[in-house]
Amino acid sequence: MQYIGDGSAVDAAQARAYVENCIENQRTLGFARYALGLRSTNEFIGICGYAPIDDYVDFGYRIARRYWGNGYVNEAAQAIIRYGFERLGFESIVAIAYSGNQRSIRVMEKLGFEYERPDILNGHDAVRYRMRGPTFSRAKSR
Repeated sequence: MQYIGDGSAVDAAQARAYVENCIENQRTLGFARYALGLRSTNEFIGICGYAPIDDYVDFGYRIARRYWGNGYVNEAAQAIIRYGFERLGFESIVAIAYSGNQRSIRVMEKLGFEYERPDILNGHDAVRYRMRGPTFSRAKSR
């Protein structure tokens, strides 16, 4: 949560509004941020997916700290990215991280996102990465 909003958890009403927004995005746009659950228990561990931002599709993920380092984000992200290119027909996908969030930047680079430019996110320095369909096709064939 260090890099999300002000770092604090949201209350129940804010969480409900977020989920309702995701449901509406899926209904109207055909994509959203999706819940991640452990296969073994179906326990909710985070989110991964897309959100419409101005003139681009934003890829993002959040996972509970106790699940870091298990490959869950990488596994979910690969499936969601493939879905975006192969089923939704995206030409490119943008991912933005705060400049100080080196873990997230490493994940984006490992997935095949390429640095595009500096950016500003919620008033803080950030970096913008982009993945194009052919880049993803090459990355998954390695």
